[in-house]
Amino acid sequence: MYALKIAINDQPPIVAGADDLSGLHVFVSCSGETVHVKRWNLGYEPIPVFDLSISGLTSRASNIPDELLSWATVDALATGDVVTIEITETEHATPYSSARPAWTADQERAHFEHCKRTYFALRDQFETA
Repeated sequence: MYALKIAINDQPPIVAGADDLSGLHVFVSCSGETVHVKRWNLGYEPIPVFDLSISGLTSRASNIPDELLSWATVDALATGDVVTIEITETEHATPYSSARPAWTADQERAHFEHCKRTYFALRDQFETA
């Protein structure tokens, strides 16, 4: 199977992968002062937050429900931390730490319709002519 091998500093790597995945993701993000300082004028100093998440979505046979798998969520990264990601092939991946049901097509459609209704209800407040 294809997998992503992720290491943070000198910690042992996580090898994220599974035979039935349709997607595998590593997200590294920064929020806080580097992104929002110009919009946050609330009398306090925003703190930058660096985080990382490793997740995947299964693509199973039609009678087996798909799941969203998670290998790790790290919200304590700091300036100077080194994150390495290696694309690899392996027969042995790190077991995922959690799984939850993926949305069905009906749930996705219902969410889309909800978002569409909300957009049309609020767009006059936010869009300019």
